[in-house]
Amino acid sequence: MGNLNLQPAASSTPKKQVFKRTCCKNETPLKILNINFQSIKNKQQELQEILISTKPDIIIGTETWLNKDILSSEFFSMMDYTVYRKDRPPSTNNLSYGGVLVAITTNLLSEEIRDLQTDSESIWVQINMTNAIKLIVESYYRPPSYNGTSIEQLKTSLDRINQNAKSTIILGGDFNLGHINWDIPCTIPSKPDIKLHEQLLNIINEHSLEQTVKKPTRGDRTLDLILTNIPSIVNKVETMPPIGNADHDIVYAECALSLKRNKKITRKTNQYKKANWENIKEDVNKLTQDIKGHYHSSSTNDLWKTFTDRLLTSVKKNIP
Repeated sequence: MGNLNLQPAASSTPKKQVFKRTCCKNETPLKILNINFQSIKNKQQELQEILISTKPDIIIGTETWLNKDILSSEFFSMMDYTVYRKDRPPSTNNLSYGGVLVAITTNLLSEEIRDLQTDSESIWVQINMTNAIKLIVESYYRPPSYNGTSIEQLKTSLDRINQNAKSTIILGGDFNLGHINWDIPCTIPSKPDIKLHEQLLNIINEHSLEQTVKKPTRGDRTLDLILTNIPSIVNKVETMPPIGNADHDIVYAECALSLKRNKKITRKTNQYKKANWENIKEDVNKLTQDIKGHYHSSSTNDLWKTFTDRLLTSVKKNIP
């Protein structure tokens, strides 16, 4: 795993730090989707339409309902995305619920941060930035019935990140804590589970985070959040209609960040319908005769090199 700066859990509330970062005016913004799938398994077509229309660099997914027998490549092309998952173990009747994922465009160099993992439904990934600072991304899901343990484990992970490293942090997911007025922010009086909501607000304040989603994402409540320690990078936050039959709006965000992007390899696509198959067949027949003629006098490696070199030459010559 890459070099990650860790420190023991803080024993007291750290001093609030404010970092500002900007990117070049002409730089493409980092595009993020925060999606509660309520089962991604039956939404392949809808997902592809969303990916084509928004072209996200990062997808933060919750309630995937996947298990170890289902490949990520069924939903995300391996050429386009690197997918990190944490599936919930199947129930007693062998059904899969919950689960989180983070999908990162293959244009960005990324890796999972195992040192930040806990028993909560979350997955942590880091991405290299141009100035040797890391971008840390988390997908987090707190089921509605869970008590404060899940929130405590979120705090445990955040405590392990060395604040002196000045990493950019983006946390997204479905927190299922919808009784907070994010304009202030403060809890809404006379609502259930106020202590859990206050616990989340304390963690946000202690770790110098800001919640950027101001619109409701399910009914009149804001459940699907995007938190960051550098709010100045967030240029846009919007909601989109749910995916398929899900009942959570999708959150779309754009951030101004300078990231190391891998250069895409340009691949030639052969036009097989225009190939001169007669010439290729003639070349292969000649090649077969030549290999037979040198079968006993040449090594296996030499014969193999002769075969591949001449076959590729014929393909290049006869297939545009």
